Amino acid sequence: GKARSQGVEFAFGARPITGLNFTFSGAYTDATLTEDAPGIGGEAGDRLAFVPDITFTLDGEYRAPIGDRLEGFGGFQLVYVGERYTD
Repeated sequence: GKARSQGVEFAFGARPITGLNFTFSGAYTDATLTEDAPGIGGEAGDRLAFVPDITFTLDGEYRAPIGDRLEGFGGFQLVYVGERYTD
């Protein structure tokens, strides 16, 4: 069978103070079969396997000099992956 995938992605960044960075990004994906796929048991209109409908990520990082030659850093990442089919 054949499939179609369309959607939208976005990313926003902020640097509130020197060394501190935040990034917020995400996507919406509409990925479906446009024809039956009998070999995998798929019918036209079914969502594609392993393709989440919505994803979001929030990243944060802080970097600061330590003396003249070193730099320290710490960070985090929060990720949300929406519903996706695996079978």
